[in-house]
Amino acid sequence: MPWRKQVEQWRQYAIWEGQGAPPDLLLSIIRNESGGIAGRPANVGTKFKFPIPLRSGGTRVMDRAYGLMQCIPAVILDYNKAHPGQPVYFDDMAGKTHGAGRLQIRVGAWLYNKMVRRLHHFYPERFPGKTAATASEDQLILALVAYAIGLGALLKRLDVLKEEGKPFTIEALNERFPLWGYSKSKGKWINRPLHYGGKVWARYLRNRTNDPGSTDLPPNPGGQPGDVIGKKKPMFDVGYAVPIMLILAVWVMSSFWGKRK
Repeated sequence: MPWRKQVEQWRQYAIWEGQGAPPDLLLSIIRNESGGIAGRPANVGTKFKFPIPLRSGGTRVMDRAYGLMQCIPAVILDYNKAHPGQPVYFDDMAGKTHGAGRLQIRVGAWLYNKMVRRLHHFYPERFPGKTAATASEDQLILALVAYAIGLGALLKRLDVLKEEGKPFTIEALNERFPLWGYSKSKGKWINRPLHYGGKVWARYLRNRTNDPGSTDLPPNPGGQPGDVIGKKKPMFDVGYAVPIMLILAVWVMSSFWGKRK
């Protein structure tokens, strides 16, 4: 089943920015988080609000998740600390252009890959894969759970499974923690990380393709991405528009004066 056009348009950037993660898995996250709409803000805010730099200078308080992969303010701060030479700005996370969308994928893919690496770091015997390219399916799925709820909350529950001698799988977590994310005081689900991980993974399996995508054009290394590959080229270069217009004007004028004679 192919992705809808609004999601599929980001495939090339998912390949470039994925750091080895399956591009269709990143597209599945994008489908779930934003529907493929660049710069999309979350419907609800977060209690952890932080000032994020603006390209024009100064900062703006970011009070909710933004972008194709719905990254929260704390993630933007962590990303910028890890990449001091190429920071991401609030304008990028809220931007609607293809260039902004690429940066939104860059940050989201960085976060997802960080979850994969950290799972290996804490449980190397259970998750021998050091990267998303070498990780097992269980590791990739649980990285989705961590993407949704945070790594700390997942590690606490994995420690319980380890003590009880149970496998590190989403099925074991569902059996042991069926109400994870349910608020008894409010009487409703606040966050359903296991449902999130299972849903995103199932959609990935339904929509993934064996097409590795184009890798012949390298990503822009300067951090200022261009348009999505596959965008139609104009009929003629804008640089030629002025001389063509002048030639047409001269031809029209000469025809006019010729008729008068």
